[in-house]
Amino acid sequence: MTSRASAGSKVTFNIKMQNDATVGDTVAVLGCGKATGFKVACGSGGAQITRTVLSGNYTVILAPAGEKDLALTVAVSRTATSGKHLTCPVKATSTGDPANTDTVKATVKVR
Repeated sequence: MTSRASAGSKVTFNIKMQNDATVGDTVAVLGCGKATGFKVACGSGGAQITRTVLSGNYTVILAPAGEKDLALTVAVSRTATSGKHLTCPVKATSTGDPANTDTVKATVKVR
């Protein structure tokens, strides 16, 4: 997922986690942290979960065919220069089968 943003603005990526299995699972989520010129925040269901996602301690219980949304917001510094970018991987790992992972990358490019 890629989005362009102006200095001083924010971009929100909506990430949907889903369980395609026929049994329930708990998924651990790990996101990227801030980088020079950018600040990352995470939320789900109205709750601010940034610290737990960035530390890898955020878990989601997903029923069979269950879904959960995660909002990843990237704020671009007012002083960010055109061409600067941040690629933020968000990795979900099954706690029942740690070999089962999925990673999405959200990229913000400064215009």
